[in-house]
Amino acid sequence: MEGLGQHQVDRGVAVIAGALTELDEVSLLGLDQTATAASLVEIAAAEARLGELKHRVLAHATAVRVEEATGAATTATWLARATRTTVRSSRRAVHLATALETYARLREGYAAGAVNTEQAEVIARALDALPTDIPATVKADAEQRLVDLAGHHDACDLRVLGDRVLDVVAPAVADAHEAARLEAEERAAARKTMLTMTPDGQGSVHGRFTVPELHAGMLRKQLLALVVHDKPALGEIPVEGGRPEPVKAATGVELGAAFCELLEGPGDVDRRDGGRHHDPRDPDRRPGSRHVGHR
Repeated sequence: MEGLGQHQVDRGVAVIAGALTELDEVSLLGLDQTATAASLVEIAAAEARLGELKHRVLAHATAVRVEEATGAATTATWLARATRTTVRSSRRAVHLATALETYARLREGYAAGAVNTEQAEVIARALDALPTDIPATVKADAEQRLVDLAGHHDACDLRVLGDRVLDVVAPAVADAHEAARLEAEERAAARKTMLTMTPDGQGSVHGRFTVPELHAGMLRKQLLALVVHDKPALGEIPVEGGRPEPVKAATGVELGAAFCELLEGPGDVDRRDGGRHHDPRDPDRRPGSRHVGHR
């Protein structure tokens, strides 16, 4: 074949191409249901094995910088042009080729036809996403676990299983890293905490704030408690036919009024003790009060 040399890989590719040529015009008459099903399964396994060879050669192409002969910027760009594929798919192929040099068990399963290309890509991404400081033995166990699971699950299932594989092979390590991750997220959220208030000169102040999710939840809970106190319970709103009328979600005006009430504190008004009722939708419920608008 044109361009092939005398290397064992070249000779093997020529043999494969020759065998496929012999099958070009072969009639499928005589293949019953059982034989057809078996053939498709074997073809899929052979396709996976050929895919491993392709990616192994692609990794070598990256090492020898095959793109230099044509002036292409990267191996992925060269591959896209040479094989008439998209640059996106070529980059994905190069990434998998590189990963297979690191993950020996995955490469072996791929070469044996036990893992297909789609599964191999998902497994490689899952392994890349594992914490970098976990013991090598734990990462090897995770790799073997995912390769074994590939015999029973498709790529979609493996994507989900890969996200939690550390919980299976090393629960203690997973718990420690999850705790560290949450702590880091909390520290990052605390660093981003801010509040700005800008008077508009017309009696209102407009503000923006960023707070950790925990504190935002605490604030929302308190505001909703004040808003709900001004609305009858769901079952206490009878309408014709005996069915209750749904209570609408709190509006921005209601939440803003509740925020003002929260800042003012219980003071002279306690609704639960029968104090003077103020409509949270009334912007003038107290003379001289100022309202904070959140954008």
